[in-house]
This record gives sequence, structure tokens and C-alpha cells, in this order.
Amino acid sequence: MKIRLGHVSNSSSSSFCIYGCYIRDTGDLRTALQSLGGKVGEACDHWQVREGLEVAFEKNPGLKALGIWHPEGYEGTFIGRPWDSIGDDETGKQFRAYVESALKPLFGENVEFSAFQESWYS
Repeated sequence: MKIRLGHVSNSSSSSFCIYGCYIRDTGDLRTALQSLGGKVGEACDHWQVREGLEVAFEKNPGLKALGIWHPEGYEGTFIGRPWDSIGDDETGKQFRAYVESALKPLFGENVEFSAFQESWYS
């Protein structure tokens, strides 16, 4: 039997576990991207805006924008930090505080934070 330790290119599943918020409104994502200095046109769709956020988050260590699409038209973006990025000297409270302090200025004080885990097959 052969065991592969690297990336499997024909894998048909994907999953993640992240602490942050879930944003469905493209306008909210667009506003966040603009406040981070990203450029976005009105014609940009949800996925283009999400990809712009990924580039903008390179300045905030650990933050990710992960999109989800459902065949029935349900789409949105999970924004936060993966649990596997917690530092050895960082507590869970510090981890959550970092995420919340980075995202509240972008999405407002009333944004709801939670742990999200998603997986799907394609």
C-alpha cells in the first residue's frame, strides 16, 4: 500500500474550521474591501470581492476569507482565522479577541462571531 503525504490532486472534498463571521451580503464585503484599500468595481461579483479580501488579508496574519456556494444558489463568505493558526503562546481568549478586533471595524459592532466548520464534496 502506498501512503501519500502531500496534496492529493483528485480529491473531491474540502473542509475548514474557522472562528469569525459569516457574510452573505456582497455589499458588506465590498465595503470591507474598500476600507482595506482594495479596489472593486460595481460589476464585481461575490467571488471576485472575496478574492480581493484574501489579498487584502495578507496584511493581517492568519485572517482568511473562505467562500461557499450551494447548488441551490446559497452563497456567502466565512471570514476569520483558522483554529490551526493559534500560536503556542496564545490563549483561546486572545485568539478570539484578535479576530474580533480585526473584523469589527470592517463589519460593525453588531457582527456575530462563532466557530464554523464546513465540509462538502464536489
